[in-house]
Amino acid sequence: MTVTAIPSCRLRLRSAHQLGTVRSRKRPCAPQLAPVCTTLHHFAPSRAYQKCENEPNPAQLHAAGAGFTLAEVVLSMAILAILFAAVTSVVVLGARVSTLSATSNAATHNAADVMDQITADVNVALSISEQSERAITMTVPDRGGDGTAETIRYAWSGTAGDPLTRSYNGATAQTILSDVRTLKLSYLVREVGPPEPVESPEGVLVQHDDAAIPLSFSSYTLSKDAWAAMYFKPTFSANTTERKITKVKVRLKQQSTASQTVQIQVRNATGSNLPGTTIMASATVAESTLPASYGWVEVTLSGLTGLDPTKGYVLVVGQTNTSGNAGQVEYESGTLAETDNLWTQTANATNASPTWNATSNTTHMRFQVWGTYTTQDD
Repeated sequence: MTVTAIPSCRLRLRSAHQLGTVRSRKRPCAPQLAPVCTTLHHFAPSRAYQKCENEPNPAQLHAAGAGFTLAEVVLSMAILAILFAAVTSVVVLGARVSTLSATSNAATHNAADVMDQITADVNVALSISEQSERAITMTVPDRGGDGTAETIRYAWSGTAGDPLTRSYNGATAQTILSDVRTLKLSYLVREVGPPEPVESPEGVLVQHDDAAIPLSFSSYTLSKDAWAAMYFKPTFSANTTERKITKVKVRLKQQSTASQTVQIQVRNATGSNLPGTTIMASATVAESTLPASYGWVEVTLSGLTGLDPTKGYVLVVGQTNTSGNAGQVEYESGTLAETDNLWTQTANATNASPTWNATSNTTHMRFQVWGTYTTQDD
């Protein structure tokens, strides 16, 4: 191989072993550099290669606006793929955390609702028949309107993942909280006595007024030997422990000169429901204060407390004077028979120790007994 070179240029063989005879000629480089270079030609023109003096390096070509090389493009794509994978991982992780947080919040909310429900039932429970760390059975007041208390049971098997169930009056247990991991019910127990007694407001304990089918209204004239009496026995609930009489009302009116004094008493009752000898309370009313025609006359009584609710007592109307008449008492006769309201009157005896006729269950004084009663729950 024969080479002729100009000293100002370097010669570089692309494939020296493939070159044959090479001719040399002068050729200028790029105008901006203007070097003289040597071009080596192989007889195959496609293998021509030139290297100029002051040839720009790749960084200069890039700065001058040249494109990216294949290696740079591949490297850039690899970096972008790594960045995209990292961003995708962050997004997926964030979505999973958000889902887990929402699920956890919902589970916490559901558990709180269930515990509120159990607490509400316990607060109104009448009794608790079962209490353990995993179950509780209680009786609560009637919720169905049939007057019968309801039985409620909450239970968990103790196996993580099993549901908490609720059964109502022995029916099939229903799931109220799923996937329970742990549950421990604890109780604050203290001994308590019976609730405090409750006294009712003042009201009518027993009365007899205008009957539906009276044969007649009649007058009974009071005197020292003629007194009227009414046995009464109110009906109370089984948990009534005592009663109190505060006042009585009787239908009265004046008689003749209206100069006498009416006496109203509450006495014990004998075995025949007649007035006993014990005067439990007494009050007087001047006849002059009575209405001219029948009206309700009210008398306040004291000391009639702690009375046995199962016993009957007698209302007695008489007079304190030893002579004359002290007014009249209105009563009904021929009414329907009553067993707890019984009329009686004296048999012409002195007021010091009157003798009483047998009672009548179809004759009744028009009266009212007012007071209160006290109940005690278990």
